[in-house]
Amino acid sequence: MKHYFQRYRKNLQYDSNHVWSYDTKVAEIHPDHILQLGYWSATTQKHINFASSQLGLPVKTPLDPSLPFMKDLQKSIQVNDGSMPIGIWNLIVSIRDVSLYTKGIKPHRSWRITDVKKYFGAKGSAEKVLEHLKEIKSGYETAKQQIT
Repeated sequence: MKHYFQRYRKNLQYDSNHVWSYDTKVAEIHPDHILQLGYWSATTQKHINFASSQLGLPVKTPLDPSLPFMKDLQKSIQVNDGSMPIGIWNLIVSIRDVSLYTKGIKPHRSWRITDVKKYFGAKGSAEKVLEHLKEIKSGYETAKQQIT
């Protein structure tokens, strides 16, 4: 059964699992967040943000498949006696580097936070970038556990 928000009564509805803008399913409702399913328009984005504020849940967006990080998940690197995706290696190293950077330490002379932001599709301050990277790692670990 769909419920309506008072402000956008005709155009924005939700049920126990989804948010609907007009007749399009635009987000999934999870216990601790709302997962945005894509980008359609400024109005739809406004609807998702409004639903998020009314339900008291933060909005999370999926990673763009064209990001270098997503492409590097398909390539492997030898580590110790096994292999791992290059993207995960870069994620682990970047979490270390951004952690140092948030404490005022530049990891090496040519290191730039901008490169990390472009690689992972992150925005905001160093603290927000670090939070974003930790969320990616947590999501990867959860997905890996579900597969095995």
